[in-house]
Amino acid sequence: LNQCRTTKIKLCLILTKAAVHIKATHKTQHLNSEQAAVWGWARCARLEFPQIKFICIDIDENATKLDIKQIVNAEANSLDGETEIAWRKNKRFVLRLVNNPLLKNISPFDISIKFRGSTQGIEIKPISEGVFISLNDINTVHCRCLACSINFRDVLNLMGRYPGDAGMLGSDFAGVITKSTSRFKLGQRVFGIANGSLKAFCETKEDFIAPMPKGISFEEAATTPVVFCTVIASLKQIAKLQPGETILIHSCCGGVGLAAIQLAQFTGSKVVTTVGNEEKIQYLRRMGIRNISTSRNAEAFAEYMLKIGEIDVVLNALVGKYIEFSLNALKHRGRFVEIGKNDTTSALSVLKCRKDIKYCKFALDLKMKENSKWFCQILNTLKLNLQTGCSFPLPMLNFHAFATKIAFSKLQFGNNIGKTIIVNKI
Repeated sequence: LNQCRTTKIKLCLILTKAAVHIKATHKTQHLNSEQAAVWGWARCARLEFPQIKFICIDIDENATKLDIKQIVNAEANSLDGETEIAWRKNKRFVLRLVNNPLLKNISPFDISIKFRGSTQGIEIKPISEGVFISLNDINTVHCRCLACSINFRDVLNLMGRYPGDAGMLGSDFAGVITKSTSRFKLGQRVFGIANGSLKAFCETKEDFIAPMPKGISFEEAATTPVVFCTVIASLKQIAKLQPGETILIHSCCGGVGLAAIQLAQFTGSKVVTTVGNEEKIQYLRRMGIRNISTSRNAEAFAEYMLKIGEIDVVLNALVGKYIEFSLNALKHRGRFVEIGKNDTTSALSVLKCRKDIKYCKFALDLKMKENSKWFCQILNTLKLNLQTGCSFPLPMLNFHAFATKIAFSKLQFGNNIGKTIIVNKI
């Protein structure tokens, strides 16, 4: 082929036998996998040598020598622009992209927990229409969930490690209204939080959703509600983060961490982070973050913090010695906000170590249940931030609903940067 760069060869016919499937009525019984690979090679060759026309011709496994001769002569004289051709029983087939009739009746999916302790406990069922369990509340809205973000809370729920009742899988989502209310119209695009939003249809309180900001997709909108509302409440309302202050954000490449970076940078605060691997370190460096330590070695983290000096605010989701070392790094009257859901320390034990600091354990799900109007204000603040460019959707990895088990596995082992989105569109 290297010689082809300097020769005048213009045409290369590649003959294979039983290398490709044709539509069901002419399906080859036994595919030749070795020859099938040649078609892939030819596609690469077309890119490397655009001056040569590579034409793949696949013949029937029962073709005679006379059949082959006639087919080759016909294709050599035809040159109608087709590059991948198959002959079956004297009929010529070429590649065309068409709608799959088998997909016409595919319905959206309901995703729920069949048993806990493993990702295999996820049950994925197609449904034909929305089925609602009414909240018996005039402020209830019905939604078709088109994109849903899965959070670490969902992983703990699936594994049976969530402290208390976590409810159904899924919380933040984006979709459309399926039943008009006084505040929302049929078909209106919305985003927000609904327990069980991994189902195709869900219902939630009017205060828990807001109109989607213009210019973003359903998938992008679904990356924002839980993490940004958590960060706005934690850093603005509780810690009252100020320009010039230093904030330590643990596990910084998850959804909350990246949202916290956005808010801290917009505020004008200095950011110190922890992450778990080199890929995430490089990602943060591209964001302009320079102070990065490890979330895998507490002693190495403590040593690093001695070089950084005292900090003003900690946003924590780690456990064990990280809590102690983070407390040690806080200034006098520093603020420590705990958002972890599992194996967290108690306020009493913290105050024994540092009576001079402000400590708060914050859980968005509990707070919004206590005060739905408060959450409505937070969500609308987020909407305004997204519209004005003060905040922007997080990086995401999208999975179709039928790949939910794979999505949970990646999130379970921390192999994600940003958000993991389940797309539940037809």
